[in-house]
Formats: sequence, structure tokens, C-alpha cells
Amino acid sequence: MFGSTITTLFAMAFVIALSLSASFADSKTQVAPVTKSSIVMGWQSGSLLSSLVQLGWNNRMPLGIVIEGDGLCKAQVSDNKATISVDQLIRQITILDPNYVAEIEHNTLYVHPRVMSSSTVDALNIELSRFTTEASSAQDIGISLWMYIRALLVPQEGSAFSGGTQHGSETLPPINVSNRSVHQILDFIVTMGQGGFWVMQEVPAQWQSNPKNIPYNIFSYSGDRYLVNSLGCHSD
Repeated sequence: MFGSTITTLFAMAFVIALSLSASFADSKTQVAPVTKSSIVMGWQSGSLLSSLVQLGWNNRMPLGIVIEGDGLCKAQVSDNKATISVDQLIRQITILDPNYVAEIEHNTLYVHPRVMSSSTVDALNIELSRFTTEASSAQDIGISLWMYIRALLVPQEGSAFSGGTQHGSETLPPINVSNRSVHQILDFIVTMGQGGFWVMQEVPAQWQSNPKNIPYNIFSYSGDRYLVNSLGCHSD
């Protein structure tokens, strides 16, 4: 009897240890959240868009960027800073382009026009009752998200995707979330693993009634930079 009790206690302890281990492992699947007091390195000269992407890449800082017009490409960062706080960065973005603002949402630095087109806002606010994926790359998860969006908006049609592939990206854990907006899911994806960033070009009017083209791109900081280097302020 006594031996059986000891065995049971050891078994329970083992299960608890495994649970704690799994819990800690899960906590490591996301990068550190962005805060205003965070110090980041490598604010370099160049267009505001390229400087933001470079900064994000250097620091594995989750970014979400909405591009409408060419302001982010015309605005130029003229001075290099070895370090800068996120709070200073937020102010710098608005100084360089008063039509843009930056804020922290869902542990991500979110850079967007001060006034966004209603079609872009509507696309970001699409809510999915459930979104699940298998373990995959950030880009493949983004394609799965696109399929869910199309299934919601045009359920009678199939889904297709064409575009470049970011090679070398890490495999992220499965996702299973409920009642989240597209914006929330995009932010969640880029906080996973080594982090990354998403970019959404201006969404055309009436896009929701005929969503032929995927309106965003997701890049992982673990992958190569070939596609990122061609990033601009105009969609193809």
C-alpha cells in the first residue's frame, strides 16, 4: 500500500514537472513585447520604411506597417543613432511624416497613416470566429489566414495564392485562437518565434466583395532578406 502511494506521488510529480516544462517552453515561443521604454539599436539613415524594417530586423522587434501612398518612402532618416528608445522612435516617425503615427498594439509596434482608408480599416477589422493552423512558417500561416478570410467573404469560391517565398524561415508552433480580428492575428504571428513584421498596402475599395489579392505580406526575421529588399510603397 505504502509503495503504491509513493509510486503514485512520483507519477504525479513527473506529470507536474512535464506540465511546467511545457509551459516554460511555450513562453519561449514569443519574442519580448514592445514597450515605450524598450531600447533598440541601429536607427540608420535611409527612407523611413527601410529604416523601420532595418531596425526591426536588427532587434527582432515585432512590427506592423500599413502603407498608403508613398510617404514612408519619401520621408528620409538623415542621422544614425546607435540606440533609441521606442518612445523616441514613435515621436521620430511622426516628425518625419506627420501623416503617419506609431503606437504599440498587441505587443507590436504598429505604424500606420493617421487617417486610413475605410477599406483598409475594414480589412484589418475582419473578425474570425476561429483560426487554427498547423506548425508552419510565418508566411504559410499568413496564407492560411488568407484562406480563412476568403472563406468568410466569398465562401462559394476557392482560394489561391501566388507570390514569392521567403526561404529559411523557422517553423512556428500551431495556432488556435477564437474571435480575433485580422489585425490581432497578424500581430500575434509576428510576435512568435524570432519575430517578424507584416506589411499591408492600401486595400482597394469594394475589396471585400471581390477579394482576389492577398492584401498583406508577412516576413520572419529568421528567414532570408531577398524579398524584403524589394519592399516598396507601391503594390505590384
